[in-house]
Order: sequence, then structure tokens, then C-alpha cells
Amino acid sequence: MPETHILRTGVSMSCDWLKIHPDYQELLHGWQASDLLQLPGVVVSGHVRRNVTRVEIAGETAYLKQEHFVRKRDRFKNWCDGFGWCSLSVREQNVLAHLQRLGFCAPQWIAYGEAEGKAFLLLKDIGPNIPLAQCDDVSPYMMKLVQYVARLVDSGIDLPDLFLKHFHLLQNGEICCLDWQRARKSPPGAAHLQKIAKKLAQLLVSGLQQKLSITSKLRYFLKFSKLLKLSHLEMRLLYQRTVQCVNSLDHSRYARHKVASTSVNQELLRIRGEYACIRPMYQEIIPHVEDFYNGQNSTFKSLLGNSIVIQRTLNGSSVRKFVATCLGKQWRSQELVVARMLFHLERAGIAAPTLVGYGLQHHSGMRYSSFVCYLPVPEQEGSIAQQAALHLMQQLHAVGVIVQQDNHGKVPFAAGGNRVWITNPACLVFQKNICPKVTIHQLHIVCTAKNVLKDGTA
Repeated sequence: MPETHILRTGVSMSCDWLKIHPDYQELLHGWQASDLLQLPGVVVSGHVRRNVTRVEIAGETAYLKQEHFVRKRDRFKNWCDGFGWCSLSVREQNVLAHLQRLGFCAPQWIAYGEAEGKAFLLLKDIGPNIPLAQCDDVSPYMMKLVQYVARLVDSGIDLPDLFLKHFHLLQNGEICCLDWQRARKSPPGAAHLQKIAKKLAQLLVSGLQQKLSITSKLRYFLKFSKLLKLSHLEMRLLYQRTVQCVNSLDHSRYARHKVASTSVNQELLRIRGEYACIRPMYQEIIPHVEDFYNGQNSTFKSLLGNSIVIQRTLNGSSVRKFVATCLGKQWRSQELVVARMLFHLERAGIAAPTLVGYGLQHHSGMRYSSFVCYLPVPEQEGSIAQQAALHLMQQLHAVGVIVQQDNHGKVPFAAGGNRVWITNPACLVFQKNICPKVTIHQLHIVCTAKNVLKDGTA
């Protein structure tokens, strides 16, 4: 994902090591940690410091969860949580092994280790599955989900990211949770009611709230309480605190960004490491990837005749890159910011240009080269109705994005028929907290734009 392609800095190079599950010793006999990191594959998800790549090993499908660099703060936090001075990959393997001993349905780990300053965890494919977040009717699976979560609480497994999108229905009918990198272990039955209430609220806000009726939610809550053997007083307190947590999370940016993503395919094919990432559906219709780093053209034709817009920086320099290198912090080029924005809008279901690919090359010092290319949406010379522009602005705010005017005093909006879409992703900016003051300023930007009609009619 675009979030994963950042400058690798502040890495403490240590000795390479690899630990393999006893059942897979024969499969990975003679392999080194660096060999697993070099496996070709398709990036299926990712964020700032990690990504997940689908790989093939001896005809078997597996998933490689890779940390691009291991921060000391992560090692310290893991140490404070009782996992030792280790990476997130080692922490997750520790939790998965613990879950396996307790009889939970969870991904099977194959190997884990560190190499070249990176950490990784190799997991076995769970097979055909259906994400619960994409099910229109979750009622047939709710009882198993309630039992799964109740067992987690009763066993002392604290999962901070308890969101519906992490739960999948397997072919054998079992419920399986896939994300355990931040899980903590505590004594059985040690969870406080407030913490339990927050977990239930997270599940509701991340999708269950809209999928279940009030009667169904109450019925499953009672079943959950009975499984935990709560008294009537504890049950009442848990219900009240869950409602309070739902009300606080439902209107927060925290909740909006944890709502399950759409089912759109956002896989990426890596070419020569991080030299370039291309979406698989466009691999056969684009020129050679080297062309992205050559020439000055802002558009080029695919093999099917599509016009593809390319934004690039060749041998550019950035003071921020140099400062980030010195401070050991993260840095993204403007092209990678645009790529990240396009994927973000696509997940949110907002009409915008379609990302084709992106890439980044690090040179010495402050120098770098990067590109992003995308399929443009049709632009129109006419104006957009004010009401339609404000509605699109609200959609962007709901996913943590604000709007800026371009050099011509226009906002990057266009309309045609009953559709409204984004034309220029470079005029959009991520905003963590959109307070009333920011909203008022945004209203001024949109309403005073030269391509927005003041009377609200097209």
C-alpha cells in the first residue's frame, strides 16, 4: 500500500536470525531469514511501517507480514507488556502460539525472524473465507462471534483493535481473527468492565451497529454476559458503559477510520523491491516500468490506448528528507502522498482518479526520485452546483480529508449527470482533527471557489 513506502531510517542493524515452526522444518530447510524477505509476491494490505504480501512457497500460499524497520519504542513497549525486547513480529508470534495452546481458531505461524534491520512473520493461508464486515446478514454467525469474543475476555486476551473487519468466517464454519500484533496477555478474568465495554463498542461501531436490530443486539449482549457469568449488577453496569462508549466512538474520527473497508481490490505487485509498485490489473497494459523514471511527459498511452497521468520528481531534493534521516523519522515524497490519498478515497467509495502505480528511489543525502500514475476522471469546464460541492466536502471530512484551492482558485471537483467526483488529488490533504474552526474555513474555500456556482444551481 502507499502507506508502506517510506524512508527507512533509524534502523539498528543486528544479526540475522530465523525461527521455524517444527511442522515446517522440512519445507524451509536451508532457508535464511533474508531469503524469506526476498520472496516475490503481491502486497495485499499495509500501513506506515508494515505490509502484508501474499507469497508462494513450494506450491503453498502464505502471507509475509513485514516490518520495514523496528523502532526502539516498539521494542520498549513490547518489553513493558511482558514480551521481551522484541519486534512486533515476535510479539504477534508469541500471541499466536498462546492462542494455539488455548484452542482458539487463529492463523498458523510458519516462521519469524529478523534480517537487514527488518522483522517479519510468515503465516499459513487460512483458506477460503468471508470477511464478516462484508456480510449483509451477520445473524447466522453472531452466536459464534459472541462466543469467540467472550472466550477472549475470559482467557485474558486483550485485543485493542477489536473491529469487525478483522473477523473472518472460514469454510468449516469457524470464526477466525487475523490481526494480533497489538494483543496483550493478562491473567484470566482480569478484564475490567470498562475495558470490556470499550471492546463491545468497537465491534458495534465498526459495523455491527448497522447490521443488527435493537432486539438482536440486546439478545446477543445477554448471551455474552451469561458466558462471562456476570451478576445482574455487573450486567447492568456493562450495558450502561457500552452505550456510553458507543456514543463517544460513533462521532469520533477514531471510529470513522476503523469502519471496515469496501471490498475493492487494492493489491499491488512489487517490481524490483520498492523500485515500483503496480496494480496487477494494469501490469499488462502499461509500458516498461523504467519509463516512469524517464522523460518529462505528464501523460502517456497504455497499450490499450488509455491516457494515464503521471506525476514525477526526478533526482529531486528535500530538506524534510534530510531532516527525517537525521532524526530517524519517516518521510514520504509528494507522489507517494498522492498515491496514499487515491487509495484512501477508493476505500471510502469516493469517486476519484484510479491509482495505477507508484515508486520511490532513494539517492544519497537529500536526493530522491519518485512517481505516481493514475487514470484520470473526465474534467469539465463548467461549474459545479454549490450544494453538490458542499456534499462532496462533507464526504471528504467524514474520512479525514480537507480541500484546498488550486493555483487558479478552483476546488478539485467536477460533476456530470448525477455524479460528483474528485479531479486533482494533489489539492487534498489529510487532516487528523477537523474541528469547527477548520470546517468554517473549508466552507469559505468551497463557496468562494471560481468553479462553484453561488446560487446553488448548475
